[in-house]
Amino acid sequence: MRYLRLLIHDFVEIYVIAFLGAVLPAELGAKIIWTGTRLYRFHPNAKAPQAAIVECWPDSEINVRQLRWNYLFEASTAWRMILGRKLTVSLVGKWPQAPGFIAAGGHYGSGITVLWSLREAGLKPRFLLRPPERNLLWLRPPLWLWTHLRFRLIKRLCPDGVVTTGGSLKTLESIVEQGQTTAVILFDTPAPPDHSDWKLQLGERAISLHTGAARMVDRKMHQRDLKIISFLAETQPRKAVIELHIQKLNNGDWQKEFVAKTSQAIETDPALWLMWPFVEPHLESRPND
Repeated sequence: MRYLRLLIHDFVEIYVIAFLGAVLPAELGAKIIWTGTRLYRFHPNAKAPQAAIVECWPDSEINVRQLRWNYLFEASTAWRMILGRKLTVSLVGKWPQAPGFIAAGGHYGSGITVLWSLREAGLKPRFLLRPPERNLLWLRPPLWLWTHLRFRLIKRLCPDGVVTTGGSLKTLESIVEQGQTTAVILFDTPAPPDHSDWKLQLGERAISLHTGAARMVDRKMHQRDLKIISFLAETQPRKAVIELHIQKLNNGDWQKEFVAKTSQAIETDPALWLMWPFVEPHLESRPND
C-alpha cells in the first residue's frame, strides 16, 4: 500500500498538478498548485518534515503545505521551461557582468531558476549535479522519468556543459582556472554525522556538510580574485513570481558567512528548505553544547 501511494503521489504531483501549473495562465496555475498541496497530507512521508524540525526547534511547527508548494512550484517552473513558456523572475541584487565567478546556493528548489537567470544574462552556467543513474528510482517510474526530463532541461540551460559527480572536482578546478564560464554549486548537501567541521546550525541540532567543493574553492582563492555569489529564490503561495536574491560573499571567510546565511534562511522560513523529509538521520548535537 505504501508503494502504491508513492506511485500515485509521484504521478499526480508532477504530471497533473505541476504540469497544469505550467500550462495554465500564471496566476491560475499558481492557485492550482496551492490547492494541490493539500494532497501531501496523504503522502507516506508526510510526517517526516515535522519530526525533523522538532528535533531542531522543539516548539516549532513547519508549514507542510508551504514546503510542498516550494517542491511543486519548482517542478512547475521546470515544466514551464521545458514547454518554452515565459517565467516571471524578479532579481534582488545583480549578477556580475562577466562569467568566471561561483554561484553558491542550497536546496531551496531554486537551482533551475538560477540556471535560467544566468543563461539569460549571458553568464554561461555550469551546474554541478549527480546524473540520473540506471538503477536510481527504477521502482518509481514517474519519478525516474521526471529525473531524466529534468536532467535534459539542465543540460539545455548549461550549453557549455554540466559538471557531473565522479571526477567533478578536477572539472570544477578547470572551470575556475579558465574563468570563461560560471560554476553553480549547491553547498548544503547533508553528510553523515560528524563528517566535517562545516555545519549548518539548526536550533538545538546541527548537520555536517560535504566539503570537497568548498576546499577546492578555498585553494583557488589564493590563486586569483574569485567572486562567490550566493543566491536564494523565494516564492509566495498562490503567487507566480519568483524572487531571486543575489549577494556577494566575503572572500576572507566565505564559508562561515555562507553557513550563517543558510542557517538563518532556514530558521526564518523552514519551508524554503526542501531537504526536511530526508535530514533526520543526519542530525547531530550542536558543537560546544
